[in-house]
Amino acid sequence: MLPRFPKKYFYLWAGCPELSADAGFLPFSLPEWQETLSQHLSPNDYAHVASLFLPNDHQNLLNFLLAVPQAPWLSPSVFSSEDIQECQYQTQHLRPYLAAFVQLFQESKSEKANWEWENILLDYFYTYARHYPQPLVRQWFGFEQDIKNIRAAENCRQFGQSLAEHLIGQNELNELLLARPLADTDFARRWAYGPEILHALHLDSLLAREQAFDRLRWQWLEDHTTFAYFQVENIFAFTAKLQIVARWSILKSPEAAHFWKELLGNLQKTLEKGF
Repeated sequence: MLPRFPKKYFYLWAGCPELSADAGFLPFSLPEWQETLSQHLSPNDYAHVASLFLPNDHQNLLNFLLAVPQAPWLSPSVFSSEDIQECQYQTQHLRPYLAAFVQLFQESKSEKANWEWENILLDYFYTYARHYPQPLVRQWFGFEQDIKNIRAAENCRQFGQSLAEHLIGQNELNELLLARPLADTDFARRWAYGPEILHALHLDSLLAREQAFDRLRWQWLEDHTTFAYFQVENIFAFTAKLQIVARWSILKSPEAAHFWKELLGNLQKTLEKGF
């Protein structure tokens, strides 16, 4: 049997504009890029890259199940609004972890806060991602999980909250976070990007911290796709970078900057009151 080689996407990759972490505009919208991906990637490779859109599906699903009034539909997403609405009747069309979450939600007899359901869904997702067959996708979401938990640990320490109920998943890092503050550990030496993470954590401005963590994400993507020429890994990294640029393009207009400042202010007040 002949060996199978990764599919190359010469033309698609050649058409990708160069992105910068400091770019304040998108060369095209994320939904437009999703449409391009669906037309040019193999079904398996499209599924790998589209995993980056699953956080939007998570929020869309939570908004539907929790009956959040006038919740906007987030796109791009893997599943349509019809797919999400259909989950109240059957879930075979969903990815397995989403189907399991819907079943848990429907069978639950206890009242939970919205953030608790969000954490449960994230726990299901990162368990699913930990066993994802594509290595880069698996590693990327593992990195994202670690950043979320590290930031949760710092917020809990700063505002005197219990950490155990806010950590997502179970791994060596979480055991370390529960045992002692990061500053009292050898985290910076033992974990990749440890010094950069600790630096970002202790920046004074919440906005500066967000930017620092996105720069770290950008660097991670660069480091992990150095030798993946014209392969799906390049397309995955480009899509993740496009999402980062999309998040920060909001700062380029005065109206958006005011909205972002107000959003961060509300987040800070929420943290001060407790999760």
